Parts: sequence; structure tokens; C-alpha cells
Amino acid sequence: MSLNYNALNQFSIFRHFKNLSISNTYLLLFSSLSGLFLFILGWIWIYNEYAKFDQESKSLRNKFITEHKETLTQNTKECVDYIDFKISQSEEIIKKNLKTNVDQAHAIALYIYTKNKHTLSKQEIQKRIKEAISAFKFNSQKRYVFINTLEGIGVLYPRNPEREGQSLLKLKDINQNQLVTNEINHLKDRNESFIKYENSKKVPNKYNAYTKISYVKKFKPYNWYMGSFAYSDDILGTIQADCIERIKNMKVDKDNYFFIYSKSGTCLLHKNEKYIGHIYRSFEGKEDIEIPRQILFSTGEKKARYITYEMPKGEKIAYLYDIDDWNWIIGSGFQTHSVEKDISAAKHELFDRLIKYSLKVALLVAFTILLLYLAAKALSNRMNKNVDSLNKFFKKASTQSIKIDIEKLNFSDFKKVASTINTMIDTRTRKENELEQARELAEKSDRLKSAFLSNMTHEIRTPMNAIVGFSELLQQDELTPEFKNEFIDHIINNSNSLLSLINDIIDFSILETGTVNITYSNFNLKQIFIDLTEKFEQLKVNQNKSHIELIFPDDKCLEETHIYFDALRLKQILTYLIDNALKFTKQGQVEVNYKYEQDSMLFWVKDTGIGIPAEKQEFIFDRFRQGEESHSRSYGGTGIGLSIVKQMIQLLNGKVWVESEVSKGSTFFFSIPLNKEIKNN
Repeated sequence: MSLNYNALNQFSIFRHFKNLSISNTYLLLFSSLSGLFLFILGWIWIYNEYAKFDQESKSLRNKFITEHKETLTQNTKECVDYIDFKISQSEEIIKKNLKTNVDQAHAIALYIYTKNKHTLSKQEIQKRIKEAISAFKFNSQKRYVFINTLEGIGVLYPRNPEREGQSLLKLKDINQNQLVTNEINHLKDRNESFIKYENSKKVPNKYNAYTKISYVKKFKPYNWYMGSFAYSDDILGTIQADCIERIKNMKVDKDNYFFIYSKSGTCLLHKNEKYIGHIYRSFEGKEDIEIPRQILFSTGEKKARYITYEMPKGEKIAYLYDIDDWNWIIGSGFQTHSVEKDISAAKHELFDRLIKYSLKVALLVAFTILLLYLAAKALSNRMNKNVDSLNKFFKKASTQSIKIDIEKLNFSDFKKVASTINTMIDTRTRKENELEQARELAEKSDRLKSAFLSNMTHEIRTPMNAIVGFSELLQQDELTPEFKNEFIDHIINNSNSLLSLINDIIDFSILETGTVNITYSNFNLKQIFIDLTEKFEQLKVNQNKSHIELIFPDDKCLEETHIYFDALRLKQILTYLIDNALKFTKQGQVEVNYKYEQDSMLFWVKDTGIGIPAEKQEFIFDRFRQGEESHSRSYGGTGIGLSIVKQMIQLLNGKVWVESEVSKGSTFFFSIPLNKEIKNN
């Protein structure tokens, strides 16, 4: 539904807008719209920041819990890394101890052999060696050195003497490892070797639950090898105690602590020292029992994992990690209520940031609105200045033909208006000038026509007077035959002049009305030049110019030139140009020639006459004009001959021009296009 414009005018605000200037309307609208846009933009910025604040506030709990979890993970992994380091170090300690003991036993045996090999029998030396090494014990008397031959026969087993003298190639341990066979195979291409047996079954007993390492070394004098072995649990207690002490002293948050349980339920590390070394089922409080139970029951899910459980102070989250080699569960935890203070502080910080951001946006919007208003005000003032300039111009333009200085205007629209106005002024000035020129041309044309009519009257009256005069003289009886013939010749010559003048007028009229007929045909140029020669040779005699030489093209050349053109019009054009050349030539010659130029033929008529001034050459082909108006009486003519030539040549799609120098002569050129049927022999 459209609003009625008259109805809108009833409201004072619209009446006010109607009377506002363009610049003030622009200032008001620009400032209002800019302010509205910036207000909306600022509100969007603040709303987005508030939404961000709300989202961050909601995510703070998860963020802080995640950070605490990462801290738990990092702390626990530091403990695990230390345990892994000690486990790797324990194997090196076992290898070092085994090698030291076996090397000592080997040195003792080699000493006994070297000392007694020349004095005692082989059996006696071997007996002494066995007695010396049998007493060699280490690792709290649990480990010993054994001796076998490289064929697999037992020589010395302090703990199992029944194996001595027996083939032990099929001897296996509880995990079905071929002990002696493996030892002999390792010594085939070396003198000593370590052998490691890892328990894949993990059966929990003292004999096979841990890794076993053996060290064997050849004793070449008797084709023996001696060795010893140890389990990783030989020094496990010491390493574990060291690890527990180290973890106990590691610093964590005041509300957090490390705990360690064996998978059998024994507490190895706890903040309450009275529980250390006891099964969790023997703990006093129900809560103290429930927490270890949940820790132990989570075993098998993942090696590293989080569990959550409830405590009187609130929820607690623990990070657990399984030490499979020791059947331990190590972990640490924190109570979620401890992060509430941090969350509250972070929310206050976020809110303060939101307030500061909102104030910054408000100040930025206000400052931008102020800048835009000032800019709009400046533009409005410049618009007023341009409008004033246009008003002053229109006041002056009503009485003067002046133009606006576009460079003084500031806006492209005003410059376009000014350019249009200047174009209008130029058009008006040009039209006024054209009217003035047309008026001058009309006046000039009237003068030329008057001069032409006056000249034409003179040109007609002169031969008519001669014809009438000599005709009256012929009526006298006493005239001699010689005088009669002379008078008759005068009558004939003046009649021909009058006829030629009438033909010029007829040709001019035909060209002016556009009723000229063009007839193309094949013809030879020779016949045209024969006619021209006869006519102008006679004309030279009649005009007393027999001394002027007429030079035409060679007859042979003319005979060979055939063209397809209008012969009558070509002859007329040449006649006018030759007649014009003879008229203004007192001495010398008139030359006519031609040549081919691509698809056209160029003719020229050259004379040694009076020449044409350069400033007159522009209008020499205009109607009723001659090279020198003062020569009209001296040389005669109507001033339409060259105009006829120009119109005929243009009608034939050709062109004509002149080259002349005063007192040296003139050359008139004209070029005509040749039809495709030109025949050039």
C-alpha cells in the first residue's frame, strides 16, 4: 500500500525536509545513518564479546579440571620415568655383579691351573679348582658359580651336586628354557656371553615371576665354561625402596599427594603412614577402604587412566598408572572443589575484561561518529560552496557568454554538471558563430551571385554586341569580299563563344540539380585528344595565342591506351582545364599528360601562366570564384569552369587538386578510379 505524498507533507518533519538544502539534507542523513550503523556495529561487537564471555565462563570448570588433570599426568609420569630408569639400571647392576663374580672365579681357576700344571695331575688340579670355586658365594649366599664342559657335562653345581658328571643338554627351567644348550650355543663363536630369559607367562612365584640373567665364560685349559645367574628380584627390594622414597619426597599441590598400591592390595605409599605395609581391607574407615578398592578394581582397563570418586569434601579425580614389571599402581589425585576459587577468580577477570572492552567499543563508536560528523560537515560546506558557485554563474550567464571554472569545484557530480553547462555554452556559442558565419556566407554568396550575374551579363552582351554589330555592317553594299569574310568570321567566333557560355551554364545547372547521366564505355584516348587538338589549335588562332605551345601525349601511347569510362565527361573535364590554362597563359606552353596509378588514372594539365597565390588555392574550385577577382575583366570568364570540373570529378568518385606558384604557372591534377573492365594493351 503506497503512501500519499500530500499526506506526508502534513507532518512537520517532512515539511522540514522539503525545505532543507541538499548539503544540510546530506549532513543530516549521513550523520544519522552513520551513527545508526556504528551503534549497531558496536552493539554486535559487545554482544559477541558477551557471548564469548558466557562461553568461556561455562568452559572454565572443564578448562581448570583439564589443567589439573594435565598436572596430575605430568607429575605421575615423572614418577614413572624415574621407576623406568631404575628398572633399566637394575639390569646393568645385575650384569656387572655377575661378570665380576664369574671373572673372579675364572681368575682363581686360571691361577690354580697355571701354578700346578707342571707339578700336579689333571685330576688333582681340577679338584682344587672345584673346592676353591664351591666356596664362592654372593648375593646373601643365594647365588653361586657353576661349571660345565662345552659338551654339556656338569662339572660343579654347589647347590645341586647330583648334576655333576651328568649330561645337562636337556636341562630346562620352570619356563621350559633350554639352559645348558643355550649357554653352549652362545659360546660357539665367543669366549663369554650374557643370556637373558624373560618370563612370558608371568606366573606369580619367586622362581619365574622375574627376569633371569646368566653370564658364562670359557675356561680353555679343560674345555670348560663357568657361569652364574641372578633374577631381577635379587635387587628389586632395594630399587623399589629407593623409588618409593624418591616419590614420597616429590612436591605436588598441598591438597594432592602420591599413593602406591601393589595389585595384591598392599599399600606401599600413602599420606597416612599407618596404612603403609598393610592390606587395604584392614584400613579403619569405610572411606579409606572404598577408595583403594576402586583403584584396584580399575586395573586392566588401561595402563594409564582417570577415575572419579566421591569424598566427604566433594568429588575427587585421580590419575592412575600401572607399573606392570612390579605389579604396582601409582597415582595422584585432586579434589574438584579446590578449583572453585580459581574458577571464581577467572570469572571476575573475564567480567572485568568484558566491561573494559565494552567501554572501549563505546568510546570508539562515539569518536568515530564525531569524526564522521565533522567530515560530513566539511563535505556539506564544500557542497554549499559549489552550489553558490553555480548560482553566481547562472546569474552571469544570463547576460554573458562565460564558462564555469571546473577546477574550482570539488565533487565529480558538480564537475559533470559544470562540464555539461560548459558544453551547452560552447554549443550555444558555436551555433551563434555558425549563424554569424551563415549570415556572412549568405551575404557573400549574394555578393558573388551579383558579381556572377553582372559578369555573366557582360560575357553575354559582349558576343551579342559583336554579332549584332557585324551583322549590321554586312548590310552595307560597298563592302569588299575581304571585309565581308572578316565580319562573318567575327560573327561565327562570337557565336561560338556565346554557345560555349550557354553550354557552361547548362552543365552547371545539370550538376546543381544532380541530373547528370554517366555512361561508361570502352574507348581509346587518341580520339579524345584529336578532338582537343583541333579545338584548341583553332582557339589559339582566334585568341591570338598561336605562340603558346600545346603539348599532348604521344600518338603511339594514346593508341595503346584503352579505358572503360565516360568519354564525354572526361573530354569535358580536360576541355575546361585546357581552356583555363590557355586563358591565363601569355607565354610558354600548356602540357597535358596522364599515367596509371594502381586502380586509378592520373591526368594533369600544366601551364606557364600567371599562377595562383597560396591563399587563393583553397577556394579556386568554389562557384563564381577566380584566382584573382581583378582579372575578370582582363581574362574574362564566369568563374564556374573549375567548379564544374570539381563537381564532375567528385561525381565520378575521383579527386582534383592544384599545385601552383605565382608567376611560374599552375598544374591541375585529377585522379579517376578505373573500372575493372579497363583494357590496357
